[in-house]
Amino acid sequence: IVSFICVAVKALTAPLWGKFTAKTSFACCAKYAGYVLLVSYLLWALTVKENATWMYPIAMCVNAVGMSGTAFSIFAIKFDIVLPEEQNLFISVGNAASGIISFLIALLASAFVDISGALSLDIGIVRLGNMQLLFLVSAVFNLMFCLFLGHRKNRT
Repeated sequence: IVSFICVAVKALTAPLWGKFTAKTSFACCAKYAGYVLLVSYLLWALTVKENATWMYPIAMCVNAVGMSGTAFSIFAIKFDIVLPEEQNLFISVGNAASGIISFLIALLASAFVDISGALSLDIGIVRLGNMQLLFLVSAVFNLMFCLFLGHRKNRT
């Protein structure tokens, strides 16, 4: 049920991201979609067995909103920054590199979870295990991406 709702959320929010991009830019859309993803990563970091029943659907829906904007903007931004005669090569190489990097990041995340083992962090309201800490690390990297796009004031 949650997956079905998330697909609907992505489909319903894509036109909103499109309208937002038409008024701003693809980079601006990527930045704000990144902030939405940041919220979803923080929600995932706070999701534990005790609150998963209600936190999981919320985190998934927030993630769907962010992924809708990210998928839209990250793919389309390539057309803004690359000359038309170089787009096929750029998109092919970019997608291949993205696949390799995604694979390597998954290996790194898996190693982090294995190495961190029983590592946990008690923040008062919840005890974060190694998976939650991984989502916090993801949130930090996502924040860096958003701040980078925000720093490019001439384009966003």
